[in-house]
Amino acid sequence: MNFTEFMKAVQDSLTIMSEEEKTKWILNTVRTTKEHERIKFLNSLNGNQRYKTVIYEKNKIEEWCRKVEEGEIYFEASGYEEYDGSYWGGDFVYDYYDIFGIKEELYKAFQVAEDLLFQKKYEE
Repeated sequence: MNFTEFMKAVQDSLTIMSEEEKTKWILNTVRTTKEHERIKFLNSLNGNQRYKTVIYEKNKIEEWCRKVEEGEIYFEASGYEEYDGSYWGGDFVYDYYDIFGIKEELYKAFQVAEDLLFQKKYEE
């Protein structure tokens, strides 16, 4: 569905709904709002459609990247040889462990990048 059709469908639904139904719908939508989108939602309630820079932690991200480059933050790995039935057919297999929460930090960094993109602060 393209944007125009989507907006028309929303407008049509909103005109049919009572104020109480609209309130219930908003509260149900809020309950399912992801954590990283909650500030944006609160800002929109205040009429402020711009993204606040609460998530904006550029210095923290740069410090985290420095730690990664210097090897202070890393994935732990353990390797072992896995045999598939024959003695000469073994392969070395690695299991990786995220003990420093790298996945979560990358997610936060991408959120900051997305927020900066929406604010048209491309150079940062």
